[in-house]
Amino acid sequence: MLETASKFLLSGAADGADLRTVDPETQASLEALLEAAGIGKLSTADGKAFADPEVLRRLTSSVSCALDEAAAALPRMRAESTANAGQSDNRSLAEACSEGDVNAVRKLLIEGRSVNEHTEEGESLLCLAGSAGYYELAQVLLAMHANVEDRGIKGDIPPLMAAANGGHVKIVKLLLAHKADVNAQSSTGNTALTYACAGGYVDVVKVLLESGASIEDHNENGHTPLMEAGSAGHVEVARLLLENGAGINTHSNEFKESALTLACYKGHLEMVRFLLEAGADQEHKTDEMHTALMEACMDGHAEVARLLLDSGAQVNMPADSFESPLTLAACGGHVELAALLIERGASLEEVNDEGYTPLMEAAREGHEEMVALLLGQGANVNRTTANNDHTVLSLACAGGHLAVVELLLAHGADPTHRLKRIKEAIEKNAQLQSLELAHADQLTKEKIEELNKTREEQIQKKQKILEELQKVERELQLKTQQQLKKQYLEVKAQRIQLQQQQQQSCQHLGLLTPVGVGEQLSGGDYARLQQVDPVLLKDEPQQTAAQMGFAPVQPLAMPQALPLAAGPLPPGSIANLTELQGVIVGQPVLGQAQLAGLGQGILTETQQGLMVASPAQTLNDTLDDIMADPVVNHDCFLSDVVDNYVGNIHPHYC
Repeated sequence: MLETASKFLLSGAADGADLRTVDPETQASLEALLEAAGIGKLSTADGKAFADPEVLRRLTSSVSCALDEAAAALPRMRAESTANAGQSDNRSLAEACSEGDVNAVRKLLIEGRSVNEHTEEGESLLCLAGSAGYYELAQVLLAMHANVEDRGIKGDIPPLMAAANGGHVKIVKLLLAHKADVNAQSSTGNTALTYACAGGYVDVVKVLLESGASIEDHNENGHTPLMEAGSAGHVEVARLLLENGAGINTHSNEFKESALTLACYKGHLEMVRFLLEAGADQEHKTDEMHTALMEACMDGHAEVARLLLDSGAQVNMPADSFESPLTLAACGGHVELAALLIERGASLEEVNDEGYTPLMEAAREGHEEMVALLLGQGANVNRTTANNDHTVLSLACAGGHLAVVELLLAHGADPTHRLKRIKEAIEKNAQLQSLELAHADQLTKEKIEELNKTREEQIQKKQKILEELQKVERELQLKTQQQLKKQYLEVKAQRIQLQQQQQQSCQHLGLLTPVGVGEQLSGGDYARLQQVDPVLLKDEPQQTAAQMGFAPVQPLAMPQALPLAAGPLPPGSIANLTELQGVIVGQPVLGQAQLAGLGQGILTETQQGLMVASPAQTLNDTLDDIMADPVVNHDCFLSDVVDNYVGNIHPHYC
């Protein structure tokens, strides 16, 4: 048909027809074709036919060419359609949804694909349609019973939040019509209304409020929908929220932020103006004790600060704050704002919680223009911190800001200023190093005194141990002497009894003359007793003390004739220690090896012949070991040392 129309129009021109007068039927056909092509009617505003031959010829030629091209393309399109009819669509359902291909999605769903599939990112198909604004796709998915609350594998937001976040009001209405939860919260505590307010979508906000959205829900940052609108600067959204009862001074629980402080921090001048006119509290403080003016000064919003100052904001630091507006402006290097604050009466010497003035903050951060402004306004270039540990110049030097250092020196900064202690040391002709050395000397002296005191205590403790050991040694020697005396008396009694038995035996045999009690026989008399066994009369030759391995011990310093007993002695008794020694040494009858318990290294022969106890370790050795130890173990008690020594001397007395 298009080809026929083209030939008809061209034939009319070729036959030389008068193009000034086109018959009504031809004109109507041409106008229909041109209208279909979007060109419009060939008539004037008063209804007269537009019959200019040249214009009509050009239009006819253009339409003819377009129709010829369309006629040629139509068979090709039909052929491609026929070829594709036998091929299946290899795209996944998620891919078809991502491209917004409603027909392909419908076909795949009819073929049995699940409507609740997810994308590779874990997003539900309905969320994808909501965030992309595919209204028809959302209709198809809901018609196929897609889950209206499907948050996908990520479990983040439902479809309603995705649509509200994108500002797609038609899809929002569609989802609400399918019973979507208007107050559902995301993993971060946001609602559909929160997303709509943050995006500034007034129509979506209206629909959500009409559907019962909560106007005071807080997200994980403690922000309400009004705070989100204030932070983003959406005045109309804020107006709508306030009209629906939102609290203008509601603040977050943790950071204490309000809609006004957020708007000031972001620099939204019109939002700040609107909130101030609506009655927002401009002296409300955040968790950092920042007012709305201080929040504006942090990012250098001079016009916002001007508006706040015009509304009566306090220019200097409040009593319970830690910063001043000027200190914050100086720290950020906001020169225009600082000039405004100084013009409105800000103090140049007000310090923050670190003890820094605005000039110190500017010098520390290296803001040369700010330093020049503050110096020009009369800031103290040699001001020190409260504890005198920093100056303006020292802070600039610490930051490596050479230009600022030169500027400060040019304005009279004192490069010789030192810390307080160093300055006092210089005034006293002392250097810091000498102070440190003196301090070290004092520590050394105290340490030496402590060591000497400890040494004296150790010596006293060892002296006490020595005295106790000497006392124990004396007691043991006395006990040894008493034991020896007792043994000697027993041996003597046995000897007398043996002599009496021998005499009785000899008298019975008639071999010997009776010997009276108390009579003594000479060595020759004993030799004449041939019938008596010599073993009874004489031991084998005794070994010396050195041969037996005895260690000599010095005897106690006592008189040589120390009496062993007081009062008159019976006949035959030992009168003193000398006699006792002589008796023991001079007895050939009984050897040391024959004394019970005296042949096992217990007795030692001294130079005077006295047999005394021989300890396993002598007292001198014990004391040498003690004195050789530089440190006395305080856990070792004196009684333990004494008991150990006594046990080594004579186990029988322990």
